[in-house]
Amino acid sequence: MEEVDQPEAMQLANHQQFINWESLSKELEKVTFELNTLTYRLSHDFNAPLSSILGLIDLIELEHGDIASQYLHMMRGRINRMRDIIRDLVYSSRMQNQTSVIENADLSTIIQREILELSDLNNYHKLKITSQILGDCPIKTDLFRLRIIINCLVSNSINYANLINKKPSVKVQAKCSTKDLQILIKDNGIGIPQEQQLKVFEMFYRGTHASNGSGLGLFLVQKAVHQMNGTISLKSESGKGTTVKITVPNHFS
Repeated sequence: MEEVDQPEAMQLANHQQFINWESLSKELEKVTFELNTLTYRLSHDFNAPLSSILGLIDLIELEHGDIASQYLHMMRGRINRMRDIIRDLVYSSRMQNQTSVIENADLSTIIQREILELSDLNNYHKLKITSQILGDCPIKTDLFRLRIIINCLVSNSINYANLINKKPSVKVQAKCSTKDLQILIKDNGIGIPQEQQLKVFEMFYRGTHASNGSGLGLFLVQKAVHQMNGTISLKSESGKGTTVKITVPNHFS
């Protein structure tokens, strides 16, 4: 029997190992794609009946609101929590599969649209939500991920509003230059204790048992910012509020 020398044997072993890893990588990509596709489709299927239930709650409130208002309010809150979880799952799935597309952006329209989409949240009408655009320069960026960032951050500020405060508020400020785009979202909500601030960007982390979210919001924001080659910073004080600053490149120049 012909013997194979040691260097050649090592080459064969390394080649076989490479083939195995390549095969495993392809299989993992396939499973990930199928899982993300399943999550995306099921999320959309779940949203339809939830929207129908909210519509029925609206009708009941019109006809019997005085009798059942407390329970209807609780039902709406639970449904909105489920919708937030579904929304975050959809965002996570799409961010995994969708490549970056750089498009022209109308910042004012984008911000107002994302704020309006959160109008079903329980605290929405109890806060003053304002937006401000500083600078008048053209913007080209990844609109899909920018919308996720704004939506998740404003949603957090609404959900964790300090309603004991006489003037609960959320301020969204955007500042552009030919180099980059800065988004500042500031609230005077319940804030985040110092010892929890390093953990809030972790997947599924909830800072309180009273949390209504999925635990994915800030994780998705950080992921979107990194995919856009940007930076994120957070400042918060318990009982006084939170400020999140996002900086992403402006690709117009």
